[in-house]
Amino acid sequence: MPPQLKMIVVEDELHSNAPHIKLLNSLNYRYMIGTKPDDHKWLFEWVKASKCEEISLKKEKIEHRFKWINDVPLNASHEDIRVNFIEYWEVEEKGKIQHFTWVTDIKVTKDNIYKLMRGARARWRIENETFNTLKIKDIILNTILVMVIKI
Repeated sequence: MPPQLKMIVVEDELHSNAPHIKLLNSLNYRYMIGTKPDDHKWLFEWVKASKCEEISLKKEKIEHRFKWINDVPLNASHEDIRVNFIEYWEVEEKGKIQHFTWVTDIKVTKDNIYKLMRGARARWRIENETFNTLKIKDIILNTILVMVIKI
C-alpha cells in the first residue's frame, strides 16, 4: 500500500482474533473490527468490570449511546495485544434498539466516537448493499433464463 494512502481496515467479528490483529499491527494498518459477546467472553467480562467512558448524543431523532475504554487486553491468551473497545446502542424514537461492539487501535475519545461508529457501520452498509445488488442481478438473470426457456 502506498504510504500516502490513509486507510482503516473495517471488518466483521470473524477477524477480531489475535493472529489477524497482530498481522494488521505489523503492517501498520489501522483497524475497526466487530466483536460479539459470545466470541469474546473474556474481553466483555474485562470491560464490564472496568470503569468505562460513556456519552449519549441525539442526532436526527436518533439517540446514540456510547460506552468505551482504551487499552484493554484482547483476551486471556493474548494480554499483550491491546485494543480499544467501543459499545454502541442506536435508539430510534419508536423504540427500536440496535447494538454493536468493536475493537480498534484508534484511541477513542468523546470527540471522535461518533465518527468511529459511522466508519464501522459503513462496512455493514456497503456489504449489504453489495450482496443485495448481487441477489437482485441473480434474480433478474434467473428470470431472463426462465423466460428464454419458456419461449
